[in-house]
Amino acid sequence: MDLFDTRGASPMLIAQQMDAFDDSDWIYELKMDGFRCLSYIDQTMVDFRNKRNMRMLSKFPELKDIIVCRL
Repeated sequence: MDLFDTRGASPMLIAQQMDAFDDSDWIYELKMDGFRCLSYIDQTMVDFRNKRNMRMLSKFPELKDIIVCRL
């Protein structure tokens, strides 16, 4: 059994949450809300899983037909 079969990978999570602060020595990048998921794609199926390993394809039905082509 491999990673694709078990779908057991975990995306990187925040290691430490700190209170916001204002300092002229730091610059910030806005975080846009969205989904982070892992994709499992082969010639016959597509599967998207979130950080809790829950299926996400229903949130992106337009991606269900993405198939990797053989070269």
